[in-house]
Amino acid sequence: MNLKKASLLLIIGLLYTVFYKVILWILPAVSNSNFLKNILSLLWLISAFTIIIFIYFFIKEVTPLNSQIKISLQLIILFTGIIVLLKLPVELIPINRILRNSIFEAARLLNSFSILMFFIFFNKIIPARNSLRLPIRLAIWGFSIGLILGLITFGYYINFILTGHEAVPFPPLQFLAIIVFIFTYLVIINFLIKFSKVENYSTLIER
Repeated sequence: MNLKKASLLLIIGLLYTVFYKVILWILPAVSNSNFLKNILSLLWLISAFTIIIFIYFFIKEVTPLNSQIKISLQLIILFTGIIVLLKLPVELIPINRILRNSIFEAARLLNSFSILMFFIFFNKIIPARNSLRLPIRLAIWGFSIGLILGLITFGYYINFILTGHEAVPFPPLQFLAIIVFIFTYLVIINFLIKFSKVENYSTLIER
């Protein structure tokens, strides 16, 4: 295994994540079937590990990396790990449902923020004419908008915990969130396709 193969694995993992999200959005009734829901969730858990594999080889093979990039990548591993653990069956992690959901939603937000920071820091060291600059900048915009929408959604969740009143998010907001999600993931897949074609990783770092 090396970074090129890890990039291809992550592309497959991200494509499945998009499929998983879109299926649950278009066919919410899928959630009513425990069998289908468990199968889709299990495949999503497997796809999430491709992120950790990619980051491991990225840190190993792309050198030298500054401390900011390394910390952002380590945080992505941490929050992805928390998200994966909280997606496991309740019997394996027996904690209060509200606490479990709160930690999960917070970890998702912090993970998105960590990914955003990675792209911002990586953008600073990439040479100006490198072909990765455009997908990196688009990813920054996508994650920035997605983070704002995520904070709004998290606000709805906090309101539910505090008041017990479940407010339905504004429908156009839900539609915008899924569009931003798909756009951002497709941009990252484009970034990974171009990244997988790089032969010498030292050319990615402006000296």
